[in-house]
Amino acid sequence: MAKNSRKRKIVARVLGIIAISIVAIFLLAIGINSAITKNNKSKIENAYGEFYETSSGKINYTVIGEGDNTIVMLPGHGSISPHFEFISLANRLANENKVIIIEPLGYGLSDDTDVVRSAENICNEIHEVLSYLGEDEYFLMGHSISGLYMLKYSNMFESEVLGVIGLDASVPAQLGENVSSKSFLLDAYRVVFVNTGLIRLSMLGIEDAPAEIFDTPAVQGSILQNFKNISKEERTVLAELYSTRAQNKTMIKEISMFDENAKNEMTMTFPSSIPVLYILSGDNVNKDSNWKEYHEELADNNSYSLVTVVEGNHYVHLAAEDEVFNISSDWIRNYAA
Repeated sequence: MAKNSRKRKIVARVLGIIAISIVAIFLLAIGINSAITKNNKSKIENAYGEFYETSSGKINYTVIGEGDNTIVMLPGHGSISPHFEFISLANRLANENKVIIIEPLGYGLSDDTDVVRSAENICNEIHEVLSYLGEDEYFLMGHSISGLYMLKYSNMFESEVLGVIGLDASVPAQLGENVSSKSFLLDAYRVVFVNTGLIRLSMLGIEDAPAEIFDTPAVQGSILQNFKNISKEERTVLAELYSTRAQNKTMIKEISMFDENAKNEMTMTFPSSIPVLYILSGDNVNKDSNWKEYHEELADNNSYSLVTVVEGNHYVHLAAEDEVFNISSDWIRNYAA
């Protein structure tokens, strides 16, 4: 019995030492990563775009092109850098249009904020930027969660919105999916992978990776495709944003508000004066038998409204950029004619 007792004590001590060592390594990693992040901040804070100080915080935006029609691009939840995620499609659209990429608070180079992430507050912040830029008529083009904001925005600022283009956009009918419950997992993700620097380690060498790597099936249509057509210097900026901005406190607060925002819009429809183009992911249409129907119900408001499906995953603007460009360009051109 005495021998067993001693063995248990030894095992307990060893396990205790291991646990203390793990905690110490974890805290050391957080400290080192925090120092690196602080040192690199000044190198990327003005890397692209311009800034406007809204009542809730500083928002980054990029303006490309000088066409007669203005397209305002809005990201899906968790986009590390809307600027780099949209830049390829934006440059193509800018041949005939003025394109404005907005990085909402919590995204890219924009500030974090403690202001509640209600759809109304987010819409007002976007509107502040567009008013500052002198834009009073424009098309909204948004991915994923921005679908909720475009619906709200169209009802708040109906006279300014010429049309809405949803890129596999969220709809209020998703309320039953309890999306906001994911906020706990995202918080844990940030602590384990971002704060410790594991994401930073995974990005090592990506600045020099050959472009063909980003053409592989595993990467096509994923957010890593954002690294494909940008310079080495821009890759450095994007890698740093991945290392520091993923699932930050503002993004997590935003996703925790999804169910409430969706609930508040359950009976909301697009004004009849605003045509809607929904470009849906074939993958999601195949996985969810209601996905197309949800969008058709909201797009039943105007003779120019349309719901179409393209092959690929949720990131349709990456997975099917050519189709998205052609469909949206033709739609805007025909409607604005």
